[in-house]
Amino acid sequence: MEKKALFAFQEDAAPKFLASLSKEGIPNIVPILSLDALNENMIFFGDYMIWKTKKNLLENSKVACAVTSMNGFKTYIVKGDFQEFIRTGELVNRANHSALFRFNAYTGVRGVGKISVKKTYPPTSLLTFSMIINILKMKIGKGKVEKYKTEDKKEAPIIPHRIMEKFKGITSFKFLAYKDSDDYPMIIPITSLSPKKDRKRLVFSFSGFKKEIDQIPVLSKVAISILKMETDKNILSLAMSKDIPFGEIQPIAYQVKGVYMGVNKFRGVNLGVIDVDEVYSASPPLPGERLA
Repeated sequence: MEKKALFAFQEDAAPKFLASLSKEGIPNIVPILSLDALNENMIFFGDYMIWKTKKNLLENSKVACAVTSMNGFKTYIVKGDFQEFIRTGELVNRANHSALFRFNAYTGVRGVGKISVKKTYPPTSLLTFSMIINILKMKIGKGKVEKYKTEDKKEAPIIPHRIMEKFKGITSFKFLAYKDSDDYPMIIPITSLSPKKDRKRLVFSFSGFKKEIDQIPVLSKVAISILKMETDKNILSLAMSKDIPFGEIQPIAYQVKGVYMGVNKFRGVNLGVIDVDEVYSASPPLPGERLA
C-alpha cells in the first residue's frame, strides 16, 4: 500500500468502507470509519456493530476496503485477506482511543479485526469534470429507464423516502461492491448513482470507470453503501482542516442490495441499471435493520 493510501486510512473523519462476501459469494458493503492502517501491509478495524460483516469474514476471508481522503477527495481501494479478531493489546487500545470512539455515544470496540493487504489500485478523484458529466448523463437518461417489473407480479422493494435525499450532494458517498473475477469483492465509487422516481431501480453513469463496470456480470448480485456526512459546517472547510472533530459530523448510512441489469442506452447515453432487492440501515442505533 502506497504512503498516500496509508495516510488516508489513518485519517479520523475520512469515509471508509469494507466489502465482504458471504460463503455463497453475495457482496456486502458497509461504512466502517474505524478502518485504520498500521503499516503498508496491515489494516485493522474496530469490532463494533458489524454483525453481517463479521459473519461474512468468518465464512469468507476475502475483502476489499476503500477510503476517500478528505484532503483532495481521492479514493484509495485495496483488496486483502481477513486474518483474525483480537480482544486485547495495543491495536484494541488504539481503536478505543481514536477520535471516532472518543465521541461515540454508545460504547467502545469489543476487539479489533486484522486485514493483510494483498493488492492496491491507483487512486481516483471524486472531484473531477468526469463526475459532473456523469451526473448530467444520469439526469438526461434516467427518465427513459423502464420501470422495474417483477415476472411473478410480486411487489418490488421500494427505497424509503427518507433515504432518497441521502443520494444527493457532495457529502453523500456512494460505493458499489460486487464479486470480482478473482473471487474477491471489488469496490467502485459511483458518484452519479440515483434512484428512479418509482424507488425500485437505481441508475448511474460511469465515465472513468468503464473497465471496472464491464467486469460486473449481468444479473449478478451487487451491494451499494450510501454514507451521508450530516453537518452544519461547510464540508469543504472541514476537509481542509488537519483535525476534523467528530462532534461536527453525523454519519448516516444505508445499504441497498440488488441485481445488476447491465448497461443500456437511454436518450443517447449509456447508463447502468440496478434492480432493488433489499434496503438496510447501516448506522446506529439499529445497524442491520431491514427497511424494505
